[in-house]
Order: sequence, then structure tokens, then C-alpha cells
Amino acid sequence: MPLPIYGRVLDEDDAASNRRLHCRKYNSCLAFAVRNDWPGFVCTACTAYEQMDRDEFFQDVDSINDMLKRMAQIAFTAIERSRLGSTG
Repeated sequence: MPLPIYGRVLDEDDAASNRRLHCRKYNSCLAFAVRNDWPGFVCTACTAYEQMDRDEFFQDVDSINDMLKRMAQIAFTAIERSRLGSTG
């Protein structure tokens, strides 16, 4: 189970050393932290760690890429609508 962090935000170096992004349970822990309104969490004391295998890892990366593409499409559409609205 993740542990909450209060009063500080993890920078990139802290996150890399305190979170296990390649754990099978990471997404569940992240959802748990969000549901409980935690400002952040660490995995360092967790005993439930399960490392993803290679295929799981790349499937996770593919999902992130799909999400980023969708976010870019939404942003581009908003920019285009804004631009068209301001010229009309």
C-alpha cells in the first residue's frame, strides 16, 4: 500500500527513487491516492510490489502514448476553435 505525502511535492529525482512506476499495482495505488485526496505518495515501504514483465511494460507505455495523443487532439481542437472564433 502506498504512503501519503503531505506538505511537499516530489520532484523528478524524488519520484524516480520513491515510486515504482513499473509495478503491476502502480495504477491501482495511484487511483487509491486520488480517491483519498492525497497530494502525493511513495512506494518505498510497500511490500506488495510486483514487477511488470516486458510485454506489460510496453502495453502500459502504449496506453500512455494513446492518452497523450488524445490530449493533443483536444488541445489542438480548442486552439482551432479559439482562432476561428476570434477571426469571425
